[in-house]
Amino acid sequence: MFWLPGFNDLSLELAQLDWLTYAKRENPVASALLARMKIERQDRPRVKVQSLRLLATLRVDQQKSALISRFVDSYLRLNQAEMRIFDHEVETTLSEEERQDVMRITTSWKEEGRLEGREEGREEVLVRLRLTLEMLLTARFGEQATPLIERLPQLDSSALDRLVDQLSAGAALNELGSV
Repeated sequence: MFWLPGFNDLSLELAQLDWLTYAKRENPVASALLARMKIERQDRPRVKVQSLRLLATLRVDQQKSALISRFVDSYLRLNQAEMRIFDHEVETTLSEEERQDVMRITTSWKEEGRLEGREEGREEVLVRLRLTLEMLLTARFGEQATPLIERLPQLDSSALDRLVDQLSAGAALNELGSV
C-alpha cells in the first residue's frame, strides 16, 4: 500500500490492481509497479516478461532502466520452473528487437550480481586473512604483536600477502613492522 500525502489520506493498494490494465501503459513507473500488483501464481513469469518488455520499449536511460529492473527483480523473484516459463515467453512472445532489449536488461542483472559476488568474496577473503594473521602473530609473538595486529584492518591485500610471505619465511617481529 502506498500513502500519498496531501490527498486526504488517499491510499493505493497495488495488490488490488489488475496488472493487465497497466501492462500497456507507456510509463516506466507502471513497468516497475506491475511487480507489486495482483498477479495469479501462473502469471508471474508472464508479468515479468511484460514488465521488462515495457521497460525495454520505453528507452529510458541505462541508470533508470537498471533501477527499475532491480525493483522488478526484487519484488518478482521467480523460482526455477517459473524461470523456464519466463525464458520460453521471452523467446515466443517478443519480437527480435524486444527480446534483445530484455536480454540486455537481464544480462546486466547477472553481470551486476557477478561483480557484487566477486567483491563480497574478496572482502570475505580479506577478513579471513586478517583473522588468520592475527592468530598467527599472537601465537608466534604474543602481546608484542598487538601494535601490528591493530594495523591489520588498514592493510590492503598486497600488504597482507607480503606479511604472510614474511611470516612464512620466519621473519622476526621487528622485520614485520615495515609492512
